[in-house]
Amino acid sequence: SSDAGGPSPEQGIHGPHQGRVEVYGVNKIPPKKTKGILELMMLALSDKVLVLLCIVAGISLLIGVYQALFQPHLPGQPRIEWVDSLTIMAAVLIVVVTGAVNDYQKEKQFARLVKKTEDRVVEAIRSGKSTEISVFDILVGDILHVSAGSVIPADGVLVTGFSVRCDESSITGESDHITKTPLNTALSRLDIGEVAKDIDPFMISGSKVLKGMGTYLVTGVGVNSMYGRLKMDVTERTEATPLQKKLSDIADRIAVAGVTVSVLLFGVLGIEILVQLPGSDRSFVELVQIFLRMFMISISIIVVAVPEGLPLAVTLALAIGVTRMLKDNNLVRVLSACETMGNATVVCSDKTGTLTMNKMAVAAGCVGLDGSFDDLGHHVMEENPSSRDERDQPCSSGLGNTSSLVRFRSSVDPLVREVLMQSISTNSTASEGVVDGTATFIGSSTEVALVTFARTWLGMRPLQEERANTHIVQACPFDSRKKYMATVALQANGLHRLYLKGAPEVILRKCDRVLYNATLPLAEDAALTPERYQSLLQIVESYGKLSLRTIGFAYKDIVCWPPTSTSSEDEMWQQLLTGMTFLGTLAIHDPLRPEVTNAIAQCAQAGVSVRMVTGDNIQTARAIARECGILTGAGIAMEGSQFRNLSASEMYDLLPNLQVLARSSPEDKKTLVQRLKELGETV
Repeated sequence: SSDAGGPSPEQGIHGPHQGRVEVYGVNKIPPKKTKGILELMMLALSDKVLVLLCIVAGISLLIGVYQALFQPHLPGQPRIEWVDSLTIMAAVLIVVVTGAVNDYQKEKQFARLVKKTEDRVVEAIRSGKSTEISVFDILVGDILHVSAGSVIPADGVLVTGFSVRCDESSITGESDHITKTPLNTALSRLDIGEVAKDIDPFMISGSKVLKGMGTYLVTGVGVNSMYGRLKMDVTERTEATPLQKKLSDIADRIAVAGVTVSVLLFGVLGIEILVQLPGSDRSFVELVQIFLRMFMISISIIVVAVPEGLPLAVTLALAIGVTRMLKDNNLVRVLSACETMGNATVVCSDKTGTLTMNKMAVAAGCVGLDGSFDDLGHHVMEENPSSRDERDQPCSSGLGNTSSLVRFRSSVDPLVREVLMQSISTNSTASEGVVDGTATFIGSSTEVALVTFARTWLGMRPLQEERANTHIVQACPFDSRKKYMATVALQANGLHRLYLKGAPEVILRKCDRVLYNATLPLAEDAALTPERYQSLLQIVESYGKLSLRTIGFAYKDIVCWPPTSTSSEDEMWQQLLTGMTFLGTLAIHDPLRPEVTNAIAQCAQAGVSVRMVTGDNIQTARAIARECGILTGAGIAMEGSQFRNLSASEMYDLLPNLQVLARSSPEDKKTLVQRLKELGETV
């Protein structure tokens, strides 16, 4: 066992993990041998145009040498008939060397880039503490965290997990999504006689987690893992680029046309000589020389037909273009990608982390109907919460009546603070760890912002301690389609409490009550009337107009557990997520990247349309899109739920003006790209 920070590769080999490394190896796959410069030159020489040029140059050289040595010349006439063929050979040599050197440099640079891109960070448990380590530092025996969207870095068995489903199609070729069962549960089910093929606790490297969250024990790394063995057996096939296909087609046409014309000319001239032959007094040697001249004329037609400068021009143009792109930190390995990007007409971009800096912090919030706060100390908690008339007016009535976070923390009711804190800590994939020697939270930026807020302003104890003292009996991991996550925890009084976190507009639809005020006890709630419902939505909209991302929270006490009369897990959650009490909304600020506005303006000048496709709410997406220049006056912003219900023809009519797609699922994004391509766009 090592310190919480995890070992470096050197420490992993020579330190306390040496035994595991010697027995099981490290999580690295030996790189394939790169092609040498001579091998690349041979590959470049296999181009059809160059092969045709070499054949023509060879024949032309032989004829040129024959003419220079054996044909009569005038006095002082230079014998240089062979020079043209050498010129063609020199052009071929330049093309081959330039292409091979360029490919050799790209292979070396790409190998370094692949090493950097593969060296991603994963969350692991070592010495009982969460830490972030490189995938190359993963060893057999480590415990790794996984959640929706994770790519499994090493083989293993699931130890704990809720609703974990994986896509193993890239490894097995099977399109079915596989439900994973924790090992202890799998063994218990086998003991009672269940069919083994229906139970799968194994996590396969290279597969992707589609749903759920959990931890798994690493059992195979590097070349001993499934992904490693497959990668060692895979041979890379490089497909011809569109430009290469066009040049190959030109070479075929030139060869066919040139040879056809040459043969026809040789045949016509030969027939003419044969017709004149009966009355001719030419000797055999003269006839041979005539036929040689005819042959040279025919070959000259092929030489003239082949554009020997075309391969050189194309190769040099691509080499110069790739070099210029490299100066802009764009490394091009496959030319088809470069050509595709050069023809791009639409760019579909995510918001968080792409257009914004992905450095999030809770900037404002509203708990209950009456109280809200912001990080600048401008927001309000009503002075007199005892008045029922005042309590009926939600905090959205004015963003100018504010109180600070300090005042919020001192005035909030302890039970309200506790349930809000539990809603954050239990419904979170973040964890505590050490990065570069500093204790911090590890996870997505949104989750880190929420748990940081809970620790700073809600009095949350260490996250591991909170979770150790919370008995979670059921969990519904975050799903990008449903836009929420939920957990059920056993309380000290023997009752169960359901905590719900997600998109505020989704959470509100599952509530029928709402807190009056954060300063009042938890039981002091009110019915969620249509007026209050609309007022709470206005709060969310007001935060969205300020470019703030909003997260809603709700809870519900459950008297009877487990629920009865439910045949599936989905039915169970559908039954549970009703009649909840809305706690409030937290607003998270994620600043725009400083270079984004100028980049989007440059895209517009180049005729490239930029569309924002995000899972965030419509108000926040609109505000960010306007700020960076994506959303213009005639542009349309729409939610994914509306977009997916449109017919194909309606989508075609909408797409020219659609600039923002908010609350979109992965299926919505796929449909958008597909429809744009059907309209002839390069996306």
